[in-house]
Amino acid sequence: CMLALGLQGAKVTVNGAGEVGQAGNLSTQEYEDILRDIRTECAEFGTVLSVVIPRPAKDGTRVAGLGKVFVEYSTTEEGMAAAGKLAGRTFADRTVLVSYYPREKYQRRIF
Repeated sequence: CMLALGLQGAKVTVNGAGEVGQAGNLSTQEYEDILRDIRTECAEFGTVLSVVIPRPAKDGTRVAGLGKVFVEYSTTEEGMAAAGKLAGRTFADRTVLVSYYPREKYQRRIF
């Protein structure tokens, strides 16, 4: 089950982990730390197979999916449980938004 996470009212923020819009300015280590934090948080609800946070292109071209976090769970049930627990949570005075995302698009990196 695939989930796309974002924050209501945020231009480009990650689910409680930092500014995706600034991800291009982050060191590789900082970016990896954000990925690890999100994976850890999301793993509370099931087995996380993968996490993708699209990063800004270095040349400034538009990047699809920027401002979202894509989390892949091993089963639909786990994804649904995570969606129920994550949706509506508050981070930095913003509400976490959750939507389901087609696995086929995720696997092809069509954000």
